[in-house]
Amino acid sequence: MKKKKLLTLTLLIILMLALISVYLIINSVNRAREERKAAESSSEEAGVPLFSVSADDIAEFSYEKDGVTVSAVRIGDKWRLSDDEKFPLKQSMAESIASGIASIATQRSVESGDDADFGLDEPSLTVLMATSEGDTYMVEFGDVNSFNSNTYIRYNGSVYMVKDELSSLCKTDRSSLIDITDAYPSALTSDSATSVQIIDCDGTTNTITDADGMSEIISIIKGAADFKDFAGYGLASE
Repeated sequence: MKKKKLLTLTLLIILMLALISVYLIINSVNRAREERKAAESSSEEAGVPLFSVSADDIAEFSYEKDGVTVSAVRIGDKWRLSDDEKFPLKQSMAESIASGIASIATQRSVESGDDADFGLDEPSLTVLMATSEGDTYMVEFGDVNSFNSNTYIRYNGSVYMVKDELSSLCKTDRSSLIDITDAYPSALTSDSATSVQIIDCDGTTNTITDADGMSEIISIIKGAADFKDFAGYGLASE
């Protein structure tokens, strides 16, 4: 009888150990699965960088939107429009666009479909950039997915979905690209002016060239004008 009880107890112990082992294995598998899901979720939320380029690496960028093309090039530590070096380009905006291009990250890839399915048959935005090393990249933006609000893009022939934070930065109205300041025009002084021309309402023209006369007229202008929205555009003394 004692042997039978001992055998039964031994079997129970073995069974309990087996159950504990099974529980630990299942728990470990579940935990690994949850950790993998969490990692995938985190990766999806953060996105995968489209290319290994920092904003500082970008030497030139251009974009086409609504039939308008805007192109900027970095000269030293300043940005300027490629087609107008005197244009008072807002530096913070140019830097934001460069950072936005460098920060494009894919949420997921799209395996199949026609260009028209993603709005890529007629891209809403086409962005090109060149690095200081001479590498060039082009990204085309299409429709917004109504389910997750991600935007379809095409890069190197593949279609991806991204959180679009770039399109809103790419302005097409040049007035929105101007660096506006409330400072008085530094070039508008009697020392830098060579002449002041006054055109009367009846078309009569009076040109003042003497220093005292120019100083008086400019003082009047300063007192009468309120330079709250001023952009220096090609102002230079001769």
